[in-house]
Amino acid sequence: VRVYFELAMSYLNLFGFEDAVNYFEQVLSIPIEAKDIYFYYGKSLWGTKDYVKSGEMLLKHLDWVERQGDEVNSNVGEAELYQLLGDSYFYRKPKDYSTALPYYIRSLETKPNQKRIVENVAIGYHNMKSYLQAIDYYDKRIELGIDSSSASILKNAGYCALNLANQGGADEEEELDDIDDIAEDQSSVDAVGVDKNYYEEAARYLTGYLDYHVDDKAVVLMVANTYLYQLSDCRQGVKYYQRVLQLSPGNCEAKKALGYAYFGGVCTKNYLKAVGYLKDAYQCTVTSAGACSDINLVLWIGQCYHLRAAARVEAKEDASDDFRNAFEWYEKCLKCDPKNPEAKKGRDEVFLEFGD
Repeated sequence: VRVYFELAMSYLNLFGFEDAVNYFEQVLSIPIEAKDIYFYYGKSLWGTKDYVKSGEMLLKHLDWVERQGDEVNSNVGEAELYQLLGDSYFYRKPKDYSTALPYYIRSLETKPNQKRIVENVAIGYHNMKSYLQAIDYYDKRIELGIDSSSASILKNAGYCALNLANQGGADEEEELDDIDDIAEDQSSVDAVGVDKNYYEEAARYLTGYLDYHVDDKAVVLMVANTYLYQLSDCRQGVKYYQRVLQLSPGNCEAKKALGYAYFGGVCTKNYLKAVGYLKDAYQCTVTSAGACSDINLVLWIGQCYHLRAAARVEAKEDASDDFRNAFEWYEKCLKCDPKNPEAKKGRDEVFLEFGD
């Protein structure tokens, strides 16, 4: 027994997990319950990624310890034992986050600064849609230090903050790094604290991530969207949408968003810029999806020309070209959507103001 046990322990210490498993099984087949054997056997199974059987052996170790009473003191540390138990449920398929997390948290009570375990707890809460708890552990992990290899934690924290901010109504599809099977259904969230603007928190996390991965197109677009539409921050919204166009010159949504920025009241009104971006977005959309694929975009162009015409009339300038363009774009909108009330109203107003 001793020879088999020492061989098993030697292989375990050399990370030869498969050989360790073999020799531990030979010990148990005798059968002999050597001190802490179920723990070391479970750890070896963990090394071979047999997480279900690993969990069974680690639980058997706890049972063995209880049966010994005060007669035998285990040499196994609680931090490692509960970390391995957490892993055995976290990494199995299907994952069992609700069982893994209490074990992880118990491990952290003994050894708080385990970076991987803190991150796994955040991921587990994130998957279970307990977003406030997830944010708490993401913050704890970030406090332990982030570099380029772990920057995805900032990205994941940003998505978690967006879940909180959107109250389950996000339209963006998450692409979370280093998280297997993250649930994308955002139909329910836990109660949100009122002391934070989670859109601002999301922007902070995501821009921190972009410090390490400047060319991540999806995240740049998410940041741009958050600043422009959610935080009404003209400077940052325009900055990041322009970066989107640098990375993806043909991005129709970025062109539309920049047009909206100068037309919809986020930035100081500039109808010349707005029309330029919106018409670029229209041409882009027509090419990819057809002339009637985005009715609002067509309507916005007509409204933009209409408002610019009104401003020129007020300034006693010739506005005939803008009135004519407004009428034509309202007509385009009505060809796509004959009952569109805003397009009808705009067309009729232009006709009254400009005539035929």
